[in-house]
Amino acid sequence: ELIQKYNIIPEKTILALAGGFALNCPTNSFLLEKYKFKDYQIPPCTSDTGIAAGVGIAAFYSGLHDSTYKIYFNSAYYGQKAVIDDQLLYKYRENILKIEHVTSKEIAQDIIKRHVIIWVNGLAEIGPRALGNRSLLADPRLIEAKNLLNKIKKRQWWRPVAPVVMHDHGTKYFEKYCFSPNMLLNFVIKKSKKMQIPAVVHFDDTARVQSVSPQSNPKLYEIMNAFYDLTKVPILCNTSLNDAGEPIVNTVGEAIEF
Repeated sequence: ELIQKYNIIPEKTILALAGGFALNCPTNSFLLEKYKFKDYQIPPCTSDTGIAAGVGIAAFYSGLHDSTYKIYFNSAYYGQKAVIDDQLLYKYRENILKIEHVTSKEIAQDIIKRHVIIWVNGLAEIGPRALGNRSLLADPRLIEAKNLLNKIKKRQWWRPVAPVVMHDHGTKYFEKYCFSPNMLLNFVIKKSKKMQIPAVVHFDDTARVQSVSPQSNPKLYEIMNAFYDLTKVPILCNTSLNDAGEPIVNTVGEAIEF
C-alpha cells in the first residue's frame, strides 16, 4: 500500500523500521528480498529499549526547520564501560584466582578447548541483543557447544544460537548475505557449510546472523580471525550473557556473579 500510495521505487529507497516488531529477523529479511530495497536502517535499540535515544533525538526536531543536524548512530556500543578497579578486586578477592594478559590466539584456543567462554569487553550494547561485548562465545563446529550454552542459560535443548561471522566471509556461508551488524536479519545457510557449523543451524537451515568487520567491532574480529587461523571457520556462536529471565550482564562484577 505504501509503495503504491507514495509512488516509492524500492530499489532507490532505504527501508527504515522501528518498534519491537522490527526485531523480527525473518520479516525484515523477507521485506528486503521481496521488494528489493537498496538498504535498510534499523537501530539496535528498535524496541522500547530505544525510547530514551528517540526522546533525545526528538529534542532536536524543532531546530530542523532552520538548520540541519547530523546524528551519527554507527554502532550498538553506547552503554556502560567494563571496568576492573581496586574496589571490584577486593569485593571478589575470593573468586579471582589470577589476572593475566592474554592474546587473541590464546582466547581462540580457550574457545576450542572449553567450548564456551564468557566475553566482556569495552562498552555494553544498547538494545535487547548481545552483539559481541557482553556475550557467551562458543565453538560453532560442535553441537555440544550449543547444548552447553542452553544448559548454562537454562533454555530448552532445541533453542538455536546465533552465528557471528567475519563479514568478508559472509557470502561463503549464507545465501543472499548482506552486512547485518545488529543481528536483525536471517539467512539460509549454504548446504555445503551446514556440517561445518552445526551449533548455529536452525531446523529450517536458517540462522540469525551478526556480521563483524574490523570497523564494527575490532577486538571481536581479532579473536575471530585467530579462531579462523586455527580452524579455518570464520564463525563463532554468540548468545547473550545472562541467565533465563535476567537482563544482559553489564559490569565485570555482574559477569563474576553470573
